[in-house]
Amino acid sequence: MATRRYLKAIEEAEQPDFGIVFDAVWTIRAEKGIERPVFRLPFQAEKTQGELWIDNLNTSKGPVNQIPNTATAMLKGISSEVAEQFANQVKSLYNNYGFDDPNYRPAELEVSYTKGSRTVSLTTKVKGAQHGSVPHENRLEGANPLVSLANFLGYLINDNQLANNEMGRMTQFISWGWGTQVLGEKHPDLLVAYDDVFKLGTTYALTQFTTDTEKGEVRLGVDIRYAMGHYPHGWDGKTSGS
Repeated sequence: MATRRYLKAIEEAEQPDFGIVFDAVWTIRAEKGIERPVFRLPFQAEKTQGELWIDNLNTSKGPVNQIPNTATAMLKGISSEVAEQFANQVKSLYNNYGFDDPNYRPAELEVSYTKGSRTVSLTTKVKGAQHGSVPHENRLEGANPLVSLANFLGYLINDNQLANNEMGRMTQFISWGWGTQVLGEKHPDLLVAYDDVFKLGTTYALTQFTTDTEKGEVRLGVDIRYAMGHYPHGWDGKTSGS
């Protein structure tokens, strides 16, 4: 609103073609959301060896800076008996799984299975704040469905309850690289900070997981943001910016 009032005050002057909205200092220092890496693995369907595996894992459609509404994994068994047995016990496994933080609140898990089928559907849904700039608030009051489901699936693979494949390796990567953490690095020894902004910490929102059968790849999209306060200083009413 400060920018709107400023432009109204100079309405007789030449209007700018481009401007910055003065709602925080980070718009001057470092706009959040600039860094959005995508991790990829090649994917070939039905080459997994084992009794039960992840056939595909996808988050709901949405921008990279939005925590997804849902994360859904389709698991396929070598037989309908294997799939049914897993479907009957997976909720108990999920509810009893010990995440890397005892205070972590996992997203609720929905299980769908049709008798006689070889596939089991696992879906987690978002809770709490959904914008990628506040993953810590999402964690405090809710859950990122991708984080909850990926960490659980990674555990099942590590425990040899699921055969591994590209989707599985990506969930293991999530568990290793971030776990359920969203502020700072899980492996600080691998991170070197070169400036004062980065030393304030960084937020990592895992927001997109795609099993792309057409391109033959598995993708993980991450939204990285500098952890600077959104509104530490208001507009002084004078500064025009640059």
